[in-house]
Amino acid sequence: MAVILLIFCGLAYWEAYSYPHESAYFPRIIILLLAIMSCVLLVKSILEGRREKVAGDRPLGVEGPSFWKNEVFRKVILMVAVSIIYLLIMSSVGFYLTTLVYLPVMTWLLGVRKIKVITLSTVGVLIFIYFIFSAFLRVPIPEGIAF
Repeated sequence: MAVILLIFCGLAYWEAYSYPHESAYFPRIIILLLAIMSCVLLVKSILEGRREKVAGDRPLGVEGPSFWKNEVFRKVILMVAVSIIYLLIMSSVGFYLTTLVYLPVMTWLLGVRKIKVITLSTVGVLIFIYFIFSAFLRVPIPEGIAF
């Protein structure tokens, strides 16, 4: 996972070069912080892997990597996949409609099971985003393809 994050950081940092000089500071700082934390995660996982190998609990490669059996790992992969699909279809479907589906799915994946909480939080976030970004700041929001 740490290697994937480092690759993402490299691609994101490279993308930040196209930003105007003043606008690139904040994204670059966030990307560098994420890269540092990813390196820490990589070192930690390497050290834990060595401890498992030395302990000899099970031969490596016989059962496959244990992280595939980890429910948290599977949820993270599923959340990343849902987020990528969200980003890919947002420009053609529109921000608000896509977010209306995305937020409840992500909330469900995070473990919230109360429909009332999911519904109220989704509607609240969408109303907040509409008033702050669309009405007040007049930031252009992807509207999708008009039929």
